[in-house]
Amino acid sequence: MVIVNTVVYVRDRLALGEPETAWCMAAAGGGSMLTALAMPRLFDRVAAKRSVMLLGAGCAASALIAGALLPPSLLSLSAAWFVVGLSTSAIQTPAGRLVRRSCHAEDRPAVFSAEIGLSHTAWLVAYPAAGLVPTYAGLDAAFLVLAALAGMGALVRVWPAGAERGLEHAHEAMAHEHSHSHDEHHDHEHEGWEGPGPHSHHHEHRPVRHRHEFVIDTHHRRWPQ
Repeated sequence: MVIVNTVVYVRDRLALGEPETAWCMAAAGGGSMLTALAMPRLFDRVAAKRSVMLLGAGCAASALIAGALLPPSLLSLSAAWFVVGLSTSAIQTPAGRLVRRSCHAEDRPAVFSAEIGLSHTAWLVAYPAAGLVPTYAGLDAAFLVLAALAGMGALVRVWPAGAERGLEHAHEAMAHEHSHSHDEHHDHEHEGWEGPGPHSHHHEHRPVRHRHEFVIDTHHRRWPQ
């Protein structure tokens, strides 16, 4: 919304020019930079990245709704864009940490690629919406449609609330072969030929129920219910 419609709003609705457009863009950029610079200290005090990111999505939606409802002015648009900048940075800045925490080192290239693909798919919806909705229904409708998209992002429950503290889950007995070192999932006897870890050989897992920080991998194919 900021990138596509700032010029349209400032010139058509406010009848202002390039300096005011630059000011509004600077408000969004300043909010984004402020959050990005404060985020490392915030995460030292607030461990729940989930809460920070969901709060950012909610604030972004609220700022867009305000853009549709407040009387048109340079001040109201700058304030809305400042909050949008704060909010989107609160979502995007922790994303890299979240991806790193959500997988093992050997899986990171694939998971980062998937995250980039998903984010660009979202842009494939949001950018045309920001451009086409004002054309056919006006800027206020565009504010509300983009706010709805942001709200959907805040409400989708695909990230369990307790994931950062570890999830309790059960494993059925299974047998397979893959490269591994001894850890809480690999505590078995050896015959002597296997060599030092990491090594690969056929091994069995006993049924177990335990709690730890959860990622999808060879032993965890789906999120526990």
